[in-house]
Amino acid sequence: VIGGFSPQTASHVLAAGQLSGRIFAVLMDGMQRGIRDLQSLTKPGEADVTDVLSRVRQEIATEGEEPIHISKAVDAYVGFAIRKNFLPSGRFPLLRRMGSLLRSGKLILTEEEVAPAGFLGRLLEQGARTEDVFHDRSGATALDTWWGQWRNILETALSL
Repeated sequence: VIGGFSPQTASHVLAAGQLSGRIFAVLMDGMQRGIRDLQSLTKPGEADVTDVLSRVRQEIATEGEEPIHISKAVDAYVGFAIRKNFLPSGRFPLLRRMGSLLRSGKLILTEEEVAPAGFLGRLLEQGARTEDVFHDRSGATALDTWWGQWRNILETALSL
């Protein structure tokens, strides 16, 4: 049922009430085989990560609103997503500064660039709403939604 000519995801099979018996056993065997294969690729020094995870949890608990002191090792744990996006020198603050510059009127823009720059400047402003620019969308902007979410990213990665 899960593979073959008309494959279905395990969640579809579960929702249909069919994830039991042989289907369940085959799925679990496949998952266990995958885990064993991953374990065979893991170097002995990487196998026990409890110390690293404990350090990561401690860093999350003691860090303030900005991840200024998050170590490179902890950042590496989540694919270097924290430092490059959330530090004051990161992408998110850079976008805020760019929005401020676009709103300032100090840029020399062509007539065709003025309106798009104004819309982008508004979207990058803290507290902006998508309906401020788009008539068919509403809600917080992506930048506002993800601003300050570095801790949630780390906590989610640790729970996997």
